[in-house]
Amino acid sequence: MKKVIAVAGHSGAGKTTCSGFLAETLGADHIHADVYLKQTPFLCPEIYEKIYRQKPDLKDVTKTIDIIKSGSHEHEKEYISLVLPTINSLLQKDYQDFKKNDKSFLLLDWIDIAITDLWKTADYKVLVCSSRENRHKALDKRQRKNGYFDESIGARRDIAHRDAVRHAENTSNVILFNNYNETFFEHIKTISEGMFKGKSPAKLTQFLSGTEKKIIDEIHLDGSF
Repeated sequence: MKKVIAVAGHSGAGKTTCSGFLAETLGADHIHADVYLKQTPFLCPEIYEKIYRQKPDLKDVTKTIDIIKSGSHEHEKEYISLVLPTINSLLQKDYQDFKKNDKSFLLLDWIDIAITDLWKTADYKVLVCSSRENRHKALDKRQRKNGYFDESIGARRDIAHRDAVRHAENTSNVILFNNYNETFFEHIKTISEGMFKGKSPAKLTQFLSGTEKKIIDEIHLDGSF
């Protein structure tokens, strides 16, 4: 039977790492919805490559980067009205193609996947989370590797996508805590084996120790989950 896996989480939490591992292990079609941002009404490929790839001169950054990845609530209506319908439509097309092919799993990976239509019907709704400090360190490292650095981008992304991640927190059926060591991969492997065997989400352990649960509770309280 065909299964849909949707992976949500803040930037730097480990969504793509988790998704890549799951996709390889399960032989899944893997859709990273970021690739569709260039097809939104206000993003031409040139702007996408210049801004979204995080290699622009700071003077050249337009509000696009705020709307797409690091926006504030003043851009929320524009983001929802322009970006989400396009992403939704493209993901639905992927889903229809998936139903016709010979793959058993479709894996969707995106920071805002929890507020798309397919999240509602996904068989496995996976939330990847970590402490804010570790998330921002991972994001800073990624930026420096790409030759671009903005120390405020982690905090701005947290705010911009907080509602989507909070919705994922409240509706996910599998939760993974990324402590940035081998334990994270061991947990992903265990989950992938359960998915391959067709286990229900309720039978897949939520990998949060007492310490990790305390961290998540604290993050939730200060509004930065």
